[in-house]
Amino acid sequence: MAKVIRAVEDSTAAAVSECLADIGKATEHPGRQRKAMLAKLEAALAIHLDWAETQAIERFTKMGMDRVITHAQPLLAMARDRHFARIVDFREGWTAPPAKVWRERHPVYFGMGSALSGAILGIASNSIAEGKWPAIIVWALGWGNA
Repeated sequence: MAKVIRAVEDSTAAAVSECLADIGKATEHPGRQRKAMLAKLEAALAIHLDWAETQAIERFTKMGMDRVITHAQPLLAMARDRHFARIVDFREGWTAPPAKVWRERHPVYFGMGSALSGAILGIASNSIAEGKWPAIIVWALGWGNA
């Protein structure tokens, strides 16, 4: 009985690991897409585990091992909890791959923002070096009525 449950648990754990790895590759950060994928995985896992438990109970009943069912149900429940705990750990980021930073996910916007910031700083530094404070800086700092 324990071997059958362990075999079901091991094959399910391998499938969950593969799914979590694929979700980690498909999503760059923990956003809506990853949450939706994990919700679908949880739903599919619940259906699979319900089916596996039903199949195990039917098989044990056919073999005349009704007493084994009372021992098997807690083991199946513990296996269920372990599988869902792995998904929760992934969702919380403990076992998920690290998210890409914003500048790696949006390199064009980061480059445009960096170029614009550099241009603004260049113009401002030239004006400061020449002794001409731009009116916007004077107004922003509250130094006058520019």
